[in-house]
Amino acid sequence: MYGVVSSCTTRFFCLPASKHSHLAVEALAGLASKEDFSSVQLRRGDSYRAKELVPYKENGPMLLQIKGRRTCQTRLVAPRADFINSGDAFVLVTRDDVYLWQGKFSNVIERSRSAEVAATIVQRKELGCKATAKLHILEEEKSFGSSKAERDFWKRLGADSIGSAKPAGSPEEDEEFEVAVNAFNLVWEVKVADGKESLVPLDLSWGVAPRYEALQPDRVLVIDFGGEAYVWSGKSAPFELRRAGANLVKQVWSEGFDYSDVGKAHPLLGTAELRGPRPAWGVAGKVSQHMETVLFREKFVDWPDDAKPLRLREEDEEAQQANAGTNLTSGEMEVSAFDGIAMAKWVVEEPNLLLEGSCLGRGTGYYDVQERRQYEIETLSLKCWYVNEYNVTQLDDWQAQFHSEDTFVFRWIYKVSLTGRKCFVRVLHVTVTDTCPPRP
Repeated sequence: MYGVVSSCTTRFFCLPASKHSHLAVEALAGLASKEDFSSVQLRRGDSYRAKELVPYKENGPMLLQIKGRRTCQTRLVAPRADFINSGDAFVLVTRDDVYLWQGKFSNVIERSRSAEVAATIVQRKELGCKATAKLHILEEEKSFGSSKAERDFWKRLGADSIGSAKPAGSPEEDEEFEVAVNAFNLVWEVKVADGKESLVPLDLSWGVAPRYEALQPDRVLVIDFGGEAYVWSGKSAPFELRRAGANLVKQVWSEGFDYSDVGKAHPLLGTAELRGPRPAWGVAGKVSQHMETVLFREKFVDWPDDAKPLRLREEDEEAQQANAGTNLTSGEMEVSAFDGIAMAKWVVEEPNLLLEGSCLGRGTGYYDVQERRQYEIETLSLKCWYVNEYNVTQLDDWQAQFHSEDTFVFRWIYKVSLTGRKCFVRVLHVTVTDTCPPRP
């Protein structure tokens, strides 16, 4: 009853004011009313659940190793100074900084891939990094231990002073590492039947480098990389599969690793044991379709490039005509075998150098098919001078090697001799006779 009287009283006093206001009576009543929220108790949400399966380390740095040649692998390793070597590239990710360390014997693919990974982390603020400053690039061959970034890099890895990297391995080590580390990849599909949650192995993705085709929108997968475990949820996957996947990936992580069936230890876990608990620096996280982290994407050998369609649209018509035999939609070129019989029928024309009205061919001889003449070239003398900005030097023992930014002067004295005669054609009535006198 009190609420009704209060509402009527407020409405009564608001009616005169509404005549001189652009606001409705209900709006004026709402502004004039007073509410007491002291007795209202808000429900506390379970914020710890949102942070339970984040796909990165919230406390402590993350050290990414980029290693390989054919299918370059980006793997999470222990953030220790003894893992740094001169043959690979590394990316150290902290909350406020990103360091790119490139060994002096790392190959071109490792350098390029590590630069892309580090730039992606800084630009997209991935893996829990909030860095706003520029990327710290450390190259071993240009490092002298005097920069602050280098001192901070080794300090975050637990070294008391600027450390030295371990020596690089053999050239065949990269390809052997690719095969060895992918043999420990385990991929399951989450299934729920009669209220029971289970993991079904994917045979095509078991023990090999994963492919993008396994990530279907209606699937939920649990992927184990040894030091990393993820539950991947497709955008069309039902809620019960997502919930089951979160439960199962925590179960897989808590049970530890067991490589007894493989028969050898994981090369990145830092232990020779075939079974044991997960490392403290490892990551067990949840990723959704189109929201994957760069550390997860780099495990796949054929992850699609988002910028490729944009680059293809920017190509002009001339480039599209030149690439008429390529598949511009996917950016891949179709290769088919050519007919060897047709290639054998091609007519190969000998090169011919024409100087002062004489055909010199390659400089040793030339045969003119039309006039049936043989040009015999005899070299009498050949001298070469090397000319630079200040002097001219004669090259006595010249080995016929040129340089694009140098100047050479040649004096070639040669003699041309002709053999053979031009054929005469004589026509008698309807009979054509070609008379070619013998060579003298």
